[in-house]
Amino acid sequence: MKEILVIFIGSNPSNSAFSNVPFCESTKSGKTLRDWIWKLEISMQVERYNLANKPTPRNRPLNIAEIKKALPALENHIEFMHYKSKCNIKLVAVGKTAHKALTLLRLPHFEMPHPSPVNRQLNDKEFIKSKLNKLSQYLQT
Repeated sequence: MKEILVIFIGSNPSNSAFSNVPFCESTKSGKTLRDWIWKLEISMQVERYNLANKPTPRNRPLNIAEIKKALPALENHIEFMHYKSKCNIKLVAVGKTAHKALTLLRLPHFEMPHPSPVNRQLNDKEFIKSKLNKLSQYLQT
């Protein structure tokens, strides 16, 4: 099987992040995503990408105009990574904003909940286990 490159796509950096790196591990969201990736136990290259490079006021979600403005850069990044890596690329939307962007581009992807500590879905361990199992299946097809 050809190696895979998984691009985890998020919205924007957190106001609490030490840097504007997507899913910075100085944040709880970054640490949660890292833990999810480890739990997958799949051989893969990992790329993290945010639609916006800067935090939004009070960490609000990107609006539809901001999402649409980010689409060309997202599309270019995915094409560049495909060219650069020569791997099978799998896209994972981390949260609803990324899901909206990938849906607007009509790109196949798997949607994960946002790993923010304020996301109540994360309190349901069985829900997360189920999502990780489904993500694992998606990545291996």
